[in-house]
Amino acid sequence: MYAGLRTNIPKEIMNFSGFPIESVDFPDHHNPDDSFPRHEVILSYLQRFAEPIKHLVQYNLRIASIVPVERKDSDNSEFKWRINAERVLGKQKFAEYFDVVFVCTGHYWCPRIPDFANKFRTTRWAHSHSYRRAQHFAGMRVAVVGANLSGVEIALQLTEHVEKVYLINSSQRTVIEKSTPANSLLELNGSRVIDVVDDSLVLADGRIIGGLDFVLFCTGYCFNFPFFDQSQKNSSVIFCDGNFVSPLIGHVAHPDYLKALFFIGLNLLVDPFPCFDVQTHFALALLKDRVPNASERFTMEVAKHWEQKRIKRMNADKIGQKNFHKLGPNQWEYFDWLNSLSGFKPLPKVVEHIYKCNLELKRENPLTYRNFRYQIVDEQKFRTELYK
Repeated sequence: MYAGLRTNIPKEIMNFSGFPIESVDFPDHHNPDDSFPRHEVILSYLQRFAEPIKHLVQYNLRIASIVPVERKDSDNSEFKWRINAERVLGKQKFAEYFDVVFVCTGHYWCPRIPDFANKFRTTRWAHSHSYRRAQHFAGMRVAVVGANLSGVEIALQLTEHVEKVYLINSSQRTVIEKSTPANSLLELNGSRVIDVVDDSLVLADGRIIGGLDFVLFCTGYCFNFPFFDQSQKNSSVIFCDGNFVSPLIGHVAHPDYLKALFFIGLNLLVDPFPCFDVQTHFALALLKDRVPNASERFTMEVAKHWEQKRIKRMNADKIGQKNFHKLGPNQWEYFDWLNSLSGFKPLPKVVEHIYKCNLELKRENPLTYRNFRYQIVDEQKFRTELYK
């Protein structure tokens, strides 16, 4: 989280089902009509949503390992998860046993940092995960490596304070240079950073960017589950290479632990809260035996076949396995599929319509798309107006 951070999805479609973001979530100096509120509003919303269960939450715990075990007594045995944990403050170690595990660690805590970052001698660098305020870079020459959402947002903030900001974008498409009058911004398109030599960034096309005071890597995050053995050769539960988590049915349920192990929120390029909602409904439907013939339909063989088929299609489209959990325009079909399995109604079409409208406005001008307000009319229609 950094100062000034606002949502990039309208609040009207950024909520859990039956629990909208309301005026009570907005601090006194914030406008509740704003469709793109600041992060303080989302925090307030999540705290209100979690109020009924917060007495169940334990803080300052580190999960060391999660291991599947058979607990036996004199007459029978039963499957359990042994969770080995440590209290951070007292360093007390202990183990507890559970029937079901939901992994909800998200994908924004393990920064993806290029190996060559450690070659800098005097130039300072950090991952965007550590970025807090643009004012900290006043008067500097800064390179922002990566031009996805965080890279664009941070580069725009920096233009008001730095001497020069280079936004390095592997895509050929100009992202923001034509949208901002700032003379301090230079967008370098169509190449990627491949090395660091003499404190300068070396691009794949031969260009060299030197004289830098600071480099911010907006290079995304890796999946990481250190409490599981993640190696492909030895893993008894899950394989993860940083981009791809396997084996899972529909990005959620483990076929060998179909009613006992679930991953919520792995997917990228989605409307997040509705995605969490739909995936949780699917997991609960499996737990409660509400998915017909689940054990026959969702075997390990089925999971592997589905993964291999998806990877083959992605490779053919030159997308690559590293984007396995990215859904983008396919999210709506995916949500409908999970909802049909869970016995829930499809998401209202207006959610998809607003999402796509916002995406187009964002692409047209990342400086002004948040100046629109959205209002849902019915399950199909919405209104929008420019208010700034």
